[in-house]
Parts: sequence; structure tokens; C-alpha cells
Amino acid sequence: MTLEQIIQNSVAPVIITAVFLWFMDRAEKQRAENAKTLEMERKAHELTVFNLFATSMKQMVGEITQSNEKIIESVDNHEKSSQERYARNKNTQEIKDAIDELKKQLQGKTAK
Repeated sequence: MTLEQIIQNSVAPVIITAVFLWFMDRAEKQRAENAKTLEMERKAHELTVFNLFATSMKQMVGEITQSNEKIIESVDNHEKSSQERYARNKNTQEIKDAIDELKKQLQGKTAK
């Protein structure tokens, strides 16, 4: 075999190897670019989900706070009504006791 034949026989494998390596490099660069894009999409999705979660939590806390304020207001109103009722009841009892006392005094005077 001559040098010319050796070169002719070795050119094809060298070219095939070079093309293969070029395609592998190109594929690796594309994979890296796809990975970056996917990571950016994942982060954007994560931010969206966390924002939705935070908004939902904020809304729930607001509703719970508002509900608790209404409950407290209702309890305060009930307590105020109860205190007024107790005061009226006490006044009524005092008037009843005074009437009973007057009745006793009148009965004592009529019995004498």
C-alpha cells in the first residue's frame, strides 16, 4: 500500500469522526440551552404558584380576621344586652322588694 492509498482510506473515517464530534458538540450546546430554558420556565411556574398561594393565604387570613371581628362585635353586643337585662332585672327586684316591704308595713299598721 502506498502513502496515497493510506491517505485515501483514512480520510473517510477522519471526516466521519469530525462530523460526529461536531454533531455531538452541537447537541450538547442545544441540550444546555434547553436546560436553561426549562429552568427559567420552572422558576416562573414556581413564582406563579407561590404568588397564588400567598394571595389565597392573605385572602383567607383577611376573611378569618373579618369573621373574628364580627364574632367579637356580636359577643360584645350580647354582653352589653345581658348587662342591661341584668340591670333591669336588679331594678325590678328592688322595686318588688320595696313593694313587699310597703305591704308588710301596711299590714302591720292595719293589724294594730
